[in-house]
Amino acid sequence: MKKIISYVLVFFLSLFICLSFTLNVLKSEVFEYNNIISKLEKSNYYNKAYISVNNHFENIIEQSGLDKSVLENIVSNEKIKQDVNDSIKSIFEGKEYKVDISLVEENLDKNISEYLKQNNRIPNNKEKETIKEFERKIALIYEEDIFPNSIFGKFSKVFVKVKDLLSKIIPIVYICALVLVILITTINIKRISSIINYFGICLISSGVLLIIPKIIEVYKLELNKLNIINVNISSFVSTVILDVLSKLMYFAIFAIILGVIITVISNIFYYAKTRNKNIN
Repeated sequence: MKKIISYVLVFFLSLFICLSFTLNVLKSEVFEYNNIISKLEKSNYYNKAYISVNNHFENIIEQSGLDKSVLENIVSNEKIKQDVNDSIKSIFEGKEYKVDISLVEENLDKNISEYLKQNNRIPNNKEKETIKEFERKIALIYEEDIFPNSIFGKFSKVFVKVKDLLSKIIPIVYICALVLVILITTINIKRISSIINYFGICLISSGVLLIIPKIIEVYKLELNKLNIINVNISSFVSTVILDVLSKLMYFAIFAIILGVIITVISNIFYYAKTRNKNIN
């Protein structure tokens, strides 16, 4: 009966160990501002956003009849990086963030004015209105292309709630795991080798559970074909998911190796004790 109860407790302990690893990885990889910024760098998000924004601008300029030269230097990599980072920061703080697009409009207005001056063109009132509408359209395209706040702005409060919930759940998981460790130890207090063996089995089981998502990703999931909002966001999300799965796999390998070592040690201890009994 003790053995059955022990194996049931081992099963639940394995789940809690697996859960604690997973929650800690999610907390560090997804809910830490600096890690998210590093993943944006890793996925080359800023540069891709810069290229994407300018390509979008060029498609719009062709419809306006203006020369492409008016688009020169209206945005920079530095501004895109700053605006994206500020957007991410607002999500972590649970606030709605509005990208400052006034500079984009101002730079574009200067370029258009210079272009019209060079070509000796004086716009009438209707053309001035059209130009202002065009400048506003370009600025709004910039806002949505670099980091669509219309989507992520609403996500910020949910994100903060999940982050806070995670901070509360992790200690509870630790306590549950500790209680299970105490129960397994208490039930098998007179059999040290069994206690060690059970803990070894827990680690091996946890490792196997943790490595399953990586195996599924390798054989079933095609993360490079993810389509979330736009190509740049999809690439970033893929980077985050792959980093989470890789970190879980490292923990899994560590847990399995440590579990095997502990199990071998417990068996050596058990057979040595049994042998000594037989000799006596």
